[in-house]
Amino acid sequence: MDYNNDGYLDILAGDRNGNTWLFNGSATGLLAGEHIMAGGTAINVGYNCSPRLVDWDENGYLDLLIGGYPTSGSTTSGFLHLYMNDNTNPDELNFTTYTVLPFWNLWRTTHEFYDLDRDGDKDLVLGNENGMVYFASNTGTNSAPVFTSSTTLQADGVTIDVGSRARETVNDWNEDGIPDLIICNTTNDKVQVFLGYETGIEEGGPGEVTPLMTVSGSPTSGLFSISLHMQSAGTVDVSVFDSSGRMVSDHKWTHPGGNSEMTFDIGSNPSGIYFVAADFGDRVLTNRVLLIR
Repeated sequence: MDYNNDGYLDILAGDRNGNTWLFNGSATGLLAGEHIMAGGTAINVGYNCSPRLVDWDENGYLDLLIGGYPTSGSTTSGFLHLYMNDNTNPDELNFTTYTVLPFWNLWRTTHEFYDLDRDGDKDLVLGNENGMVYFASNTGTNSAPVFTSSTTLQADGVTIDVGSRARETVNDWNEDGIPDLIICNTTNDKVQVFLGYETGIEEGGPGEVTPLMTVSGSPTSGLFSISLHMQSAGTVDVSVFDSSGRMVSDHKWTHPGGNSEMTFDIGSNPSGIYFVAADFGDRVLTNRVLLIR
């Protein structure tokens, strides 16, 4: 993560005692850790802090969502606290006081933002102490997220349960354009990969083809190509996001229909993983690109 766009990777971390730390990257390596502050006070969420930066309202400033729970709490006393950036500098982490996302109450939470249902907005994937992984669908918009409930994720019709303390990440493991789920745990210290796959057939006339997107040229030092297969001509919005959810590139593509390819250049950005989203108006396809400078 290069939160301040200075060309050096930084590390955001939470500790067992509820603190949130920032380790700034520099030409000589990582600098000493600093507490993340909100309103002049060091942020502390009690126990097992799990911070994640995200541009919650899509205004170009990074916000902070943290999982935690009281040291004397029960397994259903966990919480998610949302700290909004005060919008004074897009390359600084300046936060106001928090609000609570009331739909979640499990402890030892980890969480990741990912458009898992591929409808064009940010969703939440969450792990916790009980070893299961949950999906919270965003019922609002990408710039005004709303989360009201969560459901356990399943693999082949069975609830995913890795024993205890599920720690999850979403990633296109086999690079087929479909998100997969990678989970580790403290029960047997294994890392498990759950491969995603398409289900069902979309409605349409005879011979209608579902839009498909592939990305080639990754890893890359800047240039990569997107290949789209569409049934007919139309306009496609193609956006590239960094791992914090900030948009770094946005294009409108007048697609001629059939198979077509377009080249993009993200070489001016820091090294890291980037996500590509192709928006057809009623469907969004996503993929990833690894940039190595």
